[in-house]
Amino acid sequence: MDNTKIEIGKTIIVADNEFIVLDKLENGYLCLSKDFVYANTIFDNNTNNYANSDIREKLNTEYLKKITDVIGEENVIETEIDLTSDDGLDDYGKVTDKVGLLTADMYRKYSRIIEKYPVDDWWWLSTPWSTPHRGYHFAVRCVRDNGTLISLSCDNNNGVRTFLIFSTSIF
Repeated sequence: MDNTKIEIGKTIIVADNEFIVLDKLENGYLCLSKDFVYANTIFDNNTNNYANSDIREKLNTEYLKKITDVIGEENVIETEIDLTSDDGLDDYGKVTDKVGLLTADMYRKYSRIIEKYPVDDWWWLSTPWSTPHRGYHFAVRCVRDNGTLISLSCDNNNGVRTFLIFSTSIF
């Protein structure tokens, strides 16, 4: 695929998965899976901290392998994910991953693009509602099928839309 023909807001196919191109970055394209890569999936049974969550582990092992087996690990760029809670606490810090869930801030930034590709259920973000510091151990931000943000307990079943940064070299 010609790198110059990749347009923000359009979709591309990578490793048999369809992705929405959200942004062109210095080192690649920020993309969100168009559909759920996992449906009815628990974030974690015990924590709203994405850094220690079951879903993070699954995305950066099982799902990453599925993608990199086709395009090579060097073509998925690591990125830092800020786990600041919705109420501004930075207790959980940041993580660096090759596959992630959008933060609430990222969702807000790209909402106008994402709304063109709705899914039929709500889906996880990596942003906690708050942290144990304020008595919240389980609430995680999510996106409803109509595009509004809500918070649900981390032990609910929910859809998973991943974001990755693909190296420009694969196009």
